[in-house]
Amino acid sequence: MAQKLRGTVLVCAPLAEEALALLRQEVAVRDLRPQTKEALMAALGPDVVALIMGVQPVVDGEVMDRAPNLRAIGRKGVGVDNIDLEAARQRGIYVLNTPLAPVEPVAELTLGFMIALARGLVRVDCATRQGDWEVRLRHKGPELLGKTLGLVGFGRIGQRVAELVQPLRMRVLYYDACRYPEAEARLGAVPVPLTTLFQEADWVSVHLPLTEETRHLIGRDLLALMKPSAYFINVARGPVVDEDALVEALRERRIAGAALDVFAHEPLAPGHPLCGLDNVILTPHIGGLSQEGELAMSMVARDVLAVLEGREPAHAVVRPEPPAPPLSSGNTAG
Repeated sequence: MAQKLRGTVLVCAPLAEEALALLRQEVAVRDLRPQTKEALMAALGPDVVALIMGVQPVVDGEVMDRAPNLRAIGRKGVGVDNIDLEAARQRGIYVLNTPLAPVEPVAELTLGFMIALARGLVRVDCATRQGDWEVRLRHKGPELLGKTLGLVGFGRIGQRVAELVQPLRMRVLYYDACRYPEAEARLGAVPVPLTTLFQEADWVSVHLPLTEETRHLIGRDLLALMKPSAYFINVARGPVVDEDALVEALRERRIAGAALDVFAHEPLAPGHPLCGLDNVILTPHIGGLSQEGELAMSMVARDVLAVLEGREPAHAVVRPEPPAPPLSSGNTAG
């Protein structure tokens, strides 16, 4: 029987059984769910050669230094905003993610939110359960056909949303730091300034990563430009939006409604002001968590093993130069 690679992979996010089995064939695995940076640090030591993380906790230089033999940090998903990339680069640590895995489920959730907001599905469902059949006459939302969709961020997910609304003949506007001429031609998408997008869109949907440049990019001034009949969707990262400003716009009904899968602080605290509003749909960061998406994101395990075995990973946000040598089997780290 072949010896396993020496060291331990610390799994700090739920992984599909297939991914866990793949890891366990080659290396020791420890599975835990630290909710804070301090809890993560307490679990680290010289034996830990790789981490697999979710959206929390933060992995900064102080955390990395608690695992002096750390070779790789795998992020289950796309966003790496909880990982200090420069600290990883300085320490020769790979940072891996799964940029393709969440595209379809997040895009489909966006379309679902658009329909749910337009038809008031959550409110109508609650009223029907309470015996209020006449709600059908009080809520008559807009159709999506021929309306304007504004995409804030036009990467893989934004473009997939644009593809999904093609049969609805929606006018698609987008704002992004980059231009995408091929997608513009294929999807009829039009790049516009952010102010124009917020003024003209019937649905504004956010698909940006969280960076220093995008933090609170969307605040009171932009929200004030939206039509009173327009809806706001965020399936990207909560801090891209000034949450207090959004609560204010919803409470004062200056916009028609919102659907939020992400929040400034997660998990969303019971009693948060958003929870008391009837014109917002709230979901607990489920965007990428379809059956297929969960498996695909879990397979960041493949790239973690590639790094430990001295092979090039398929998807790396940070690639150290020169790369670390492969781990040996059955020996101690060092």
